[in-house]
Amino acid sequence: MITVDFVVKLPDAHGYDAIMNVVDSVGKRAHFMPIHTTVNVEGAAWLYLKEVWKLHRLPCSPVNPNSSHVLEMVMWCDTPSS
Repeated sequence: MITVDFVVKLPDAHGYDAIMNVVDSVGKRAHFMPIHTTVNVEGAAWLYLKEVWKLHRLPCSPVNPNSSHVLEMVMWCDTPSS
């Protein structure tokens, strides 16, 4: 499961005043990206693609919550190019 949260109204730091948190609870990964409070949906999606998608892609098959084997739970792969 991937969750995206925004921490806003932070003190200005290097021009940023918010943080976008992306957490993958299955793969136990977290990404914290500085953003501007004024970011819109398109900007957040672009940032997700640029910073997270390029590293992890999509699972090749759905996650099996009943599996006791980590290798069966998550198998990462590149999506086919169109």
